[in-house]
Amino acid sequence: MKSSGLELIYVLALSMSGEKDSAEQFANSGFGSEQERLKAKSMLAAMSGDASAAENRQEQYLETYGPDDLYSLVFNAQQGKRNEANRIAGLIDRRSFGYLTLMHAIYACFCGAPFDLDATPVFASMLSGSGLPWPPEKPIEFPLKEW
Repeated sequence: MKSSGLELIYVLALSMSGEKDSAEQFANSGFGSEQERLKAKSMLAAMSGDASAAENRQEQYLETYGPDDLYSLVFNAQQGKRNEANRIAGLIDRRSFGYLTLMHAIYACFCGAPFDLDATPVFASMLSGSGLPWPPEKPIEFPLKEW
């Protein structure tokens, strides 16, 4: 069964509402996609401040599904790895249509700004003319991310 992404939102909502055990239980058994399960487990570990588990899940995800700019950026931001998140964002920014991946990262991260604007000059120039606020809202607090 192909995942719609709603399972991930459900797990995050459970965790945010204090139902961490239910979130973990669903993350272990409620997904139609192993790829989405690993994303959820990395995010839950980062939400709980468990850097080792979050990094382990990120490594599992990347080893299984290969390089992924979007989730490499998102996972590093959620884990508070600012320099690495900025490095990845800078690489994305230099690509044609990279701004689309960067916009998607903002929504996929749920962590406010997943990178610094000075790491993404192309994106920053587009953003300045858009009227959109920076940094974006931070709907979920990730204790490892201090910016």
